[in-house]
Amino acid sequence: LESSVILTYPQLVFGCQIEIENIDGSKEILKVPKGCPVGERIIIPGKGFAKIRGKGAGNLVIITKCDIPK
Repeated sequence: LESSVILTYPQLVFGCQIEIENIDGSKEILKVPKGCPVGERIIIPGKGFAKIRGKGAGNLVIITKCDIPK
């Protein structure tokens, strides 16, 4: 499961923790590291879709984007 999150420039440079909502409605804390580039793929294991065959769930992949105000 892939999703994107829009962050400000200071959040990308200095790092931050944000709360995101998962597809099932649960809340997850996402830790953005210092100096995170735009387009970085942050993986949260086991928080994606449930596997059709077998146990467990796939990964949730968060792609960072930057909001630049005009």
